[in-house]
Amino acid sequence: MSSIKPLPIDLRDHLSEVTGNEFKVWMAYYLRTGDYDLTSHPGNQTIEQETGICNDTVKTCKASLRAKGWLAYTGDFRRPRKGNPSHNGGGQFAVPVMAVRLPWRDDWSVVVMDASTAYNTLQTMVENFHPEGSGSNSSSSSATHTLSDSNKGSVPNPVCESKNKIEAKSKPENLKSEPKPTPYRFLYLRRAGFLARCQDSHARLAGE
Repeated sequence: MSSIKPLPIDLRDHLSEVTGNEFKVWMAYYLRTGDYDLTSHPGNQTIEQETGICNDTVKTCKASLRAKGWLAYTGDFRRPRKGNPSHNGGGQFAVPVMAVRLPWRDDWSVVVMDASTAYNTLQTMVENFHPEGSGSNSSSSSATHTLSDSNKGSVPNPVCESKNKIEAKSKPENLKSEPKPTPYRFLYLRRAGFLARCQDSHARLAGE
């Protein structure tokens, strides 16, 4: 039996046709169907345990689902296995086999069969491709670890290189020496002395 069960998108347009408890009972039947037929036969106690609905409500929901066309009798019966803890008298009472339906989708059984077949085929291909059973995710992760381990010594770390460059630029020996700026006061005094010498020279020339 496939581990997935498809549901049609247009189911949301029909959810208002059933109550919450009825849908839970319907799902309890549907999730127990096979890949090639939409029939199952869980007992009332099994449905009660799986859905949390009391036994009387389970019976009421089953009757309502049959009236609405979501479930149907097939005419077959199955007896619970001997020693089944879900049944006080295991194997004593026959359980009717119910057909799970979607009233607006006559081809729903064909759709489920095709989807289950496609999924099982895909699963077989994956298992054949990964015979060790580890799956594609673990294989890819192990390959990634192997690649990273092999590249630890060969691929430089760009963060470390950038840090080294910054440290090298900040070292004094790598910086070019620049002339220190002359203080403003010193420039002012030099200019004042130059002007004074000019005035003296001009006075001497005028006196001569």
